[in-house]
Amino acid sequence: MSEEINTKEKFCTACKRWLPIDKFSGDKHSPDLHYYICKECTNQRARDLRRKKAEKKKELERQEIEQRTEAKTKLNQSTPRELMEELLARGFEGELTIITTFKLANGQIINTSNFKGLK
Repeated sequence: MSEEINTKEKFCTACKRWLPIDKFSGDKHSPDLHYYICKECTNQRARDLRRKKAEKKKELERQEIEQRTEAKTKLNQSTPRELMEELLARGFEGELTIITTFKLANGQIINTSNFKGLK
């Protein structure tokens, strides 16, 4: 007694359901020439993957902005000497214009240096 191969239905390994064979994409490497996951599950996996990639990209962009903001804050709080040493360490050459402004408030002198740019 031989068992008949069911050519009208196939088992989806993702959703664990028996579905009509036309619910599966073609796959020339499969013995029955159909993919082992139904089209619905394949599409859902693709949507999930795209969403995860977009979330990861957004998180990386957020981290990059945060790092640039921290670096900018650190540079703005640096003394002119620290800034010059950092630029030399990074291999910059040229002319750096530093404008130093002193604010007098409540009997205190507050140094608010501004770095104009590197030529």
